[in-house]
Amino acid sequence: MAIMTLPDAQRELAQAHAALAAVFAKYPLRGTADGCPCCVSAADHAELRSGNLRRYAFKAMTTWGSEADFKHFLPALLSALTPDFTYYPGTIHEGACDLRCFAGKLAYAHWQAWPAEEQQVVLDCLRAWWLVCLALLRAEFAEFLAGRSADGWGNSAGPAYQELAESELPPAAWLRQLWYEALQPAPSQPVAAYVKSPAFLLLVDWLHHFLYRDETMPVAAGFKQAAQRYLEEGFFQYADLAPKLAQRLSDLLYCLENSTPPATSGAE
Repeated sequence: MAIMTLPDAQRELAQAHAALAAVFAKYPLRGTADGCPCCVSAADHAELRSGNLRRYAFKAMTTWGSEADFKHFLPALLSALTPDFTYYPGTIHEGACDLRCFAGKLAYAHWQAWPAEEQQVVLDCLRAWWLVCLALLRAEFAEFLAGRSADGWGNSAGPAYQELAESELPPAAWLRQLWYEALQPAPSQPVAAYVKSPAFLLLVDWLHHFLYRDETMPVAAGFKQAAQRYLEEGFFQYADLAPKLAQRLSDLLYCLENSTPPATSGAE
């Protein structure tokens, strides 16, 4: 899969959000979402009416509102959890709700029993969300290659992957597959050209995550040897230009040489 540019990924996410809003438009808010009087105050209701979802997101359905109310607010909740340049999937208003909290609410609502169209638009948003995370990393390396960034790698898609995987909404294997495809070199692309491409940073980030955070690194046969060549070439390419990046490449090369990732037929 070619690495999507950030504007294209953001456009896909916007289209996914629009489709989600259209599907869930059949759930208008009728009056006010009733809440447990011991748990939901008048101030909470006022905050929700102002468009602030912070308290509602945490209390939805358990102490505040029905499943229909949750479906009404779901497009706004997912829009608020849009990834940004920190590479975390984001939080709703001061961190009161994150992706795992949102996933818990979906589970509480038995969302896998919802109509297929409703399930699909939620998953489409998460797919587009992950593409934005990868595109953000691509954009950062492009800034470095253009001389507008000194380090070359200051962030990671790893935390976003971890959050998405732990939410158990999109399958982890599917997330890994998109990441794995995005870091592949173009056909017949020389090693020297690959290490100067945005895909190289996705490879570095992939290795950083799976060598340090998740020992079950899924790879195709020959991946380890190819990755070693890319890291070695990258180290010499960036030793003077970006010493911090070069040091990370050296550390990853050492870890990769002393690891035994499984050789499978694909990235799962």
